[in-house]
Amino acid sequence: MTLDFPRSDHFAQADWAPIYYQPIRGSGERLVVGVLAVSAEGAHLEFVNAFERLECLYGQDFGAIKYALELVRTHFQSELDRNFQSVLSSEAPLNGVTIGDVRRGEGRTVADIAINWLSQTSSLYKKDFLAVMTERYFEAPVAYASHREPSSHRDLGHLVFELVTRERQGLETCFARGLRGTPRKKSHDVRIDFAGSRVVANFGLLKPKFTGHSSNAIKRKLWDLAIERDQEKRTFSRRVHELLVQVPKKDDPELDEGGRDRVNEALDALEKQADIEELRLRPMPSAEVIANHVLSLEATD
Repeated sequence: MTLDFPRSDHFAQADWAPIYYQPIRGSGERLVVGVLAVSAEGAHLEFVNAFERLECLYGQDFGAIKYALELVRTHFQSELDRNFQSVLSSEAPLNGVTIGDVRRGEGRTVADIAINWLSQTSSLYKKDFLAVMTERYFEAPVAYASHREPSSHRDLGHLVFELVTRERQGLETCFARGLRGTPRKKSHDVRIDFAGSRVVANFGLLKPKFTGHSSNAIKRKLWDLAIERDQEKRTFSRRVHELLVQVPKKDDPELDEGGRDRVNEALDALEKQADIEELRLRPMPSAEVIANHVLSLEATD
């Protein structure tokens, strides 16, 4: 099997190290409570946030441990603000706190490096997909706007079709027949929303009030994408296969705390399923950003 990896010059590179904490001195037990990532341009501290799991582990000692961790986070954030270049060699603020071995990593941003490694190394961390997405696409250039929000997966596809073809003619036939106003194929056929020369993509809409229903629909789109990818392996074509999912921004006024948790849990499950299928899932904040992404991937040299 041939795997096509992105060129590394499109990624940030940074040194990173885990922050360890030993809650019970002398026990030998230690927890990964944070990750520091440092590059020549900047640095990022990502810290654990699933404190309720500590309460399950340590019972009545939970409050003291949480307080200690808040001191640790404040200390290292202050060190970053003061002189981020030397933070990986700085002194620990408390007994039982150590900085692990420094390693080299790469990701879309320095923050992504810290987030990804903490996700993989700590059971006390819940990845906030909405926060990561909002930061990543906050300044995404959008030369056009739809001025409306999609109400369904199909409506999102229509909207992306309108935005992409308005910006660049010639991509109309890359979209599914149903999205461009012609009769669809039989319902049991594999459905692909966009099949260009460089990217094959399905579009999904994750609604905070209907996460169960919309997640199931997105999984079906994921499986269709996997089938299409597997069929393509028999040919010489090596296109990128991605599932592009519109989700609410973290500061969406209609998104309450419960809705945010449901969306993050759904995205976590979908990302794990995408990893199993060896596909890329990209949460994005709007149809405009999805259209921009498709246009950038289909751009000619």
